[in-house]
Amino acid sequence: MASTGTIEFRVFTSNANLPVEGAVVIVRKQDPPGELLGILITDESGLTRPLMIAAPDVSLGQTPEETGQPWLNLQILVEHPDYEEVSLRGVQLFPGILTVQNVQLLPDQYLDPEEDDLQEYNTTPQPIYGGGGA
Repeated sequence: MASTGTIEFRVFTSNANLPVEGAVVIVRKQDPPGELLGILITDESGLTRPLMIAAPDVSLGQTPEETGQPWLNLQILVEHPDYEEVSLRGVQLFPGILTVQNVQLLPDQYLDPEEDDLQEYNTTPQPIYGGGGA
């Protein structure tokens, strides 16, 4: 039986957590060739609908003897015309779990137009896997 995990996004701006409506969230597998898994749009609350994705078998995280990585690494790109783009690498999707990924966007008006308008973040792998990292 195939395992699935679910991910949804909460996109906001400022420390006041103001929701960003209309942000485009592109979800891909991190491993090449970067298979497209879904494209989501945030609603007026800054939330996307949940996206179910095939995940590694749940048995990989059940015993210490297992050597397979028990999660799927995702690469996320969040775009909105009024905000700086955000790229997230190494977002972990576990089977049978709902992951809610928070993403904070910075308004373009506060950014230097001479610099790249992409914020990149890498997630450190969980210490439960001895496979050598993401």
